[in-house]
Amino acid sequence: MPQQPPYQPIACHLYDYIEAACVQRYEVALTLLDGSIIQGVATDVMTKDKQEILSLHTSEGLHAIRLDSLMRLNVISEPRNFSVVDFSQTDS
Repeated sequence: MPQQPPYQPIACHLYDYIEAACVQRYEVALTLLDGSIIQGVATDVMTKDKQEILSLHTSEGLHAIRLDSLMRLNVISEPRNFSVVDFSQTDS
């Protein structure tokens, strides 16, 4: 298995969207930097081994996703407070 690059923290204002998605238990579609898309319910965000991780419950089970691997978050749930977050933003 190839070694992952060092974790790069995301901007604070982007982290707030992840926390809100978890609190509201939003169903989301995540586009990762490698172009793959994973869909599920955002349930928790935590720090593990100095990396920020999103827990996502999908039909295949629980997935742990590094926040620095996110390109885009689309909220599928209704009602919602926001719909799309672009993680390629560089402002902090």
